[in-house]
Amino acid sequence: MDCLTELGKETVTKLGELVVESTMKHFKYLTQHKKITTNLEEELERLKMIKQALQTRVETERRKGYEIAPNVQKWLYDVTTIENELQKWLSDDNGEDYKEVIEKLKDDQVNMISICGMGGVGKTTMVKEVIKIIEKSKLFEEVAMAMSPKI
Repeated sequence: MDCLTELGKETVTKLGELVVESTMKHFKYLTQHKKITTNLEEELERLKMIKQALQTRVETERRKGYEIAPNVQKWLYDVTTIENELQKWLSDDNGEDYKEVIEKLKDDQVNMISICGMGGVGKTTMVKEVIKIIEKSKLFEEVAMAMSPKI
């Protein structure tokens, strides 16, 4: 019986550790989203520079009549694919949130939208972008933004 009790304790302890580890990983992503995105943008720029340098060298070698190794051509192709996917992800990062807010504002039953979240995740930036879109599309005659004080 003691063996089963001990096994149960170990299982619960391990399960607890896994839950905490997983939660912390997601919490870190939420709190450091802007930093992670900025880092990704910087790395993407570095990758583009490396690709451009290699592409220039490849073009020079082709003009000289040399054949380009298949692995180099594949690398350039793969990098282009990665660039396109990352650029799409970075540009669409808040796009769906903006669309969702604007769609809710078009609903006659909705009088107000509250945007809540931890500090630094981009709530104010998102609202300012939504306001620009709404003003440009002339969805409303007047647009107002109110911010509550920090509690």
